[in-house]
Amino acid sequence: MTVRQDFPEARDLGLVPGLSRAELQRVYRQLAREYHPDGGRSGSAEIMLYINTLHDRLKQSLEVGEPPSRPAQPTPPTPAPPRTPKPANRPEKPRPARTPAMERTAPRSRETAIPDSLGELSLTRQARELMSAALIEAVDAWLVCNRGVPRNALRRRMLVRLGRIGPVSCPGLHMPERVSMVPRALRFHFRSSPVEGLNLVALPALSNEGICLHPTGEVSVLEEAFIAGQDRFSVEAGWASAHGFNLAYAGRVLPVELLFRPGESDFSASLFRLPNQRFRGVFSPPGSTP
Repeated sequence: MTVRQDFPEARDLGLVPGLSRAELQRVYRQLAREYHPDGGRSGSAEIMLYINTLHDRLKQSLEVGEPPSRPAQPTPPTPAPPRTPKPANRPEKPRPARTPAMERTAPRSRETAIPDSLGELSLTRQARELMSAALIEAVDAWLVCNRGVPRNALRRRMLVRLGRIGPVSCPGLHMPERVSMVPRALRFHFRSSPVEGLNLVALPALSNEGICLHPTGEVSVLEEAFIAGQDRFSVEAGWASAHGFNLAYAGRVLPVELLFRPGESDFSASLFRLPNQRFRGVFSPPGSTP
């Protein structure tokens, strides 16, 4: 083939030996966009024919240089180990027939066993602030209804100074630290112990999606009389249902239980450390007899 002198050199075009198949195709497409007579900027049928000839030679050299591919040899199957014949003189032990009593006492499998704990929720600082505010409101209402103490802070201080309001014992105040759900009940765990007599317990309303517990942002206060040293209490179903505790598991509404720690300090002492001294003079100091 005769090459005109004004044709570009192969090295200038980039069509040189040593290119991989992908690089060769990329260079060829770029040259075709530039020199093709139908749309290239330097369109020329002769130069394009020259480029095609160089491309075909390089492509043939790549095909000749590649080793032929070998078909994959199938892996021979592994022979199974010989089976040991069962001795004929060994008698088989008779299996006892399953009775209805055995069916009732059969242990549960791991898949069907009921877990001890389904879910647990630790109450945040924001939830504790809501419960503390609910307890203070409950204490105010108890003072108004049972002791005749006015809600107005100024009138309350005047009556204390005049001696018309004597120090009274503060009811036990409690708010839970965490909540757990077990297959049998919804349990509120406290770090305090009940006092003898009236106790006010703040309980945050909850909802659940399966075993996931979510606080709704509402707080209810339970007023209940406890015995000193009592560490467990079951909330009445009517009160729990009326205050939004309708959590269900396996189609059954869970009862509400309160679990206390006997001997721990109660929350009522924090009322005497309020910045505004809201109940100054109304309650006797913790541990003293009014």
